[in-house]
Amino acid sequence: MRTKAGQFAKGHSGNPSGRPKRADEQFLIDLWESNGKEAHVAIGALVAESTITNVYTYGDEASAISQSAVAHGMPTNTAHHFKNQEELSAELQKIISSGDIILIKGSQGSRMEKVIKPLLRNKQDVRKLVRQEYVWNTR
Repeated sequence: MRTKAGQFAKGHSGNPSGRPKRADEQFLIDLWESNGKEAHVAIGALVAESTITNVYTYGDEASAISQSAVAHGMPTNTAHHFKNQEELSAELQKIISSGDIILIKGSQGSRMEKVIKPLLRNKQDVRKLVRQEYVWNTR
C-alpha cells in the first residue's frame, strides 16, 4: 500500500517529468476508513513530501491525511478537510480550472461519485460514473 501511494504521491502529476504542470494543481486523496489510521497518516506524510500542492479530504478517518500532511511540513492553508461530500464538492467547484489535474479516490462506501457529479462540465457524462442506477440514487 505504501509503495503504490508513494509512487503516486512522489511523482504523478500528469506529465513525464513528474513535476506539476501548474503551481495550483489540485489533488484529492480520500482513503476513508478502509485502510486504517496508520495508512492515512502515511499517505499524509507522502503528500507533504510530494509535488502535490493541495489535499482535500472528507470523512472521519481521512482527516488523518490532512493532519499528517501538515505535521510533515505541508502549509496549513493547503490541507483541507470536509465533513461531507456536498461541502467538498462546493469547494472544488470554486477552485478548479481548466488544466488542473485532480485525483478523486475513495472506497465504495464513501460514494465519491457524489463529489464528482456536480463537477462535470458535460452533464451527460454522469452516465459514465459508477452507481447511477435508481437504487443507488435513492440512498
